[in-house]
Amino acid sequence: MLSLFDVIWIYDQTTRPQKMKMYICLDFDRGWFLRINTKNYPRPSVAISKEQNPFLDHDSHAECGILEVDEYEVEDAVQRGGVVGKLNLVHRTAILEAHLAMPIVRERDKAALRELLSDA
Repeated sequence: MLSLFDVIWIYDQTTRPQKMKMYICLDFDRGWFLRINTKNYPRPSVAISKEQNPFLDHDSHAECGILEVDEYEVEDAVQRGGVVGKLNLVHRTAILEAHLAMPIVRERDKAALRELLSDA
């Protein structure tokens, strides 16, 4: 349904206050996504510029740390708003390196990320 780095709006119930947030698809089949934030927190993030990603309203950050999103939520988000953009592939290496450096990311997930985000 979604491809690597497709961006959609999802209603994020984990933020305070709860609100719509942009999410970047890493792997639709696994339900892996990254959240886009304005600021460089709460986790390590990769800066993503509006210049390289015209769907953004302003320079932002891809929050690193895999978020698993339910397929129903994703399908609902795509039905409501569709794919709003695609993150520029120039961010691929920085996103991979950030995840590889995070001790909270499981080794098997790091291996899967290497496959997903390789330049091949």
